[in-house]
Amino acid sequence: MKKLGLAMLFMLAGCSMDYSVDLGNGYSYEHWGNNFIAHTVAGEMREVITGQVDSYLKKEAFVLVVQTAPAAPGKRYYVLDIGADNLQQFTAKTDFLQSAKQFGFTDVELQKLEK
Repeated sequence: MKKLGLAMLFMLAGCSMDYSVDLGNGYSYEHWGNNFIAHTVAGEMREVITGQVDSYLKKEAFVLVVQTAPAAPGKRYYVLDIGADNLQQFTAKTDFLQSAKQFGFTDVELQKLEK
């Protein structure tokens, strides 16, 4: 009950709790005041996608990431293959969506990325 009360107090104060979501194969979504995708190898964490991640979607060994950057080109899109340790970056949304569909993401799933 104390933990629930403390969590509610933080929420009311406008503070957010830090947390991590395991994406598999050493990759994680980190929320430490800033949202980013990290990869941990031999106990050492490094940011794979730096800066504020707006949204992400995981399906099997693939993670789709949308990021809004303050500088041009603005939105950046990523397809991360956590099984093969491969990261593709896109600035054109159409190219990103085409790649995501090749990896089995449906239109309904892709709509979840657009908040």
